[in-house]
Amino acid sequence: MRLRNLTYLLAGLFLVGACETTLEEKGSAQGIGELKAKTYGGQVTMKPRPPKPKGFSITPGSGRDFVVNVGDRVFFAVDKSNLSSEARAMLEKQVAWLKRYGNVNVTIEGHADERGTREYNLGLGERRANSAKDL
Repeated sequence: MRLRNLTYLLAGLFLVGACETTLEEKGSAQGIGELKAKTYGGQVTMKPRPPKPKGFSITPGSGRDFVVNVGDRVFFAVDKSNLSSEARAMLEKQVAWLKRYGNVNVTIEGHADERGTREYNLGLGERRANSAKDL
């Protein structure tokens, strides 16, 4: 009985894993919450932020305020570390918010997708973080 249940479970997991598809994802120049966008070449598409739900309260100067009203992500083109005009505009909004609420700690991180060698991606991430920091 246990062996049969285990067999069904493993077969189900195999089928679910085999059903995974890879879609072309396009990044956004604005981060929304915990959404992690990837750019796989092509144009970056911009979508307006959805309206805030009614009765939704955000404390000014909080991390949630930063994410919802300013945006906590800046996206780069594939294999690039230079800032686009959209990225500069996003960083300028972030700087204005940080000047207004100066008692917050900030960590600037640069990331890259999983393609490429570990060393290349670490270097690209560092160059991206430095581009944002140097603005």
